[in-house]
Amino acid sequence: LRSCSYHPWEQFSAQLRELTGIDNGYRKCGAVEVGLDGSAVDSQIRQWQAEGLRCDALDRAALERHVPGLHQQFQRGAFLPEFAQVRNPRHLKALPTACQGRGVEILENVDDLSICAQDRTVEVTSASRRFGADRLCLTAGAWTGQLMKPLGVELPMAPIRGQIAQLRVGQLPFKCVIEQARRYLVPRADGLVLVGSTQEHVGFEKRNTAEGISGLLGFAESIVP
Repeated sequence: LRSCSYHPWEQFSAQLRELTGIDNGYRKCGAVEVGLDGSAVDSQIRQWQAEGLRCDALDRAALERHVPGLHQQFQRGAFLPEFAQVRNPRHLKALPTACQGRGVEILENVDDLSICAQDRTVEVTSASRRFGADRLCLTAGAWTGQLMKPLGVELPMAPIRGQIAQLRVGQLPFKCVIEQARRYLVPRADGLVLVGSTQEHVGFEKRNTAEGISGLLGFAESIVP
């Protein structure tokens, strides 16, 4: 989270809920960042504080107050009290519902999409439709580079597979998000703990693997045995 991006989320989530009746699961739960290198933790704290984020240094006793049962290997950490989470599937359901309520037309599974720019206009063509516009917002994720290449724009974007695992527990062992570098544990209010994520350069392959899920479970156990 960065100070320029996380502030609008609370208001935006409330607006979506008012427009659609869908709760995207936004809630401030705080986050604990753990690390084995104390100097690296201190450096991360200074960076966050320089960006205007609230962040507190934690010793072992403070870590245990936030995360009972945290592995003994962690003696230093940081706490971000304003850290929040959303439920991605709910959020992605609320967004198109709100757009359609405002009269937006959504076309799904469009084949053979191409973009042509000339002078100050942009033309987007599919197998069955043609659209003209003076502005185009392209949010195609890992496919963005493919769409921009015919325009002579090279973007260093590539697909990365991120496997996750969800564990159901009788009682949540902690209430805040736990992060270690780029991996994380996210406690959900309904008793799920999300464990993520792998980062694999395997093209557009989406299938889970035993190796990936096993690695995630091992990571979870290394944080909270």
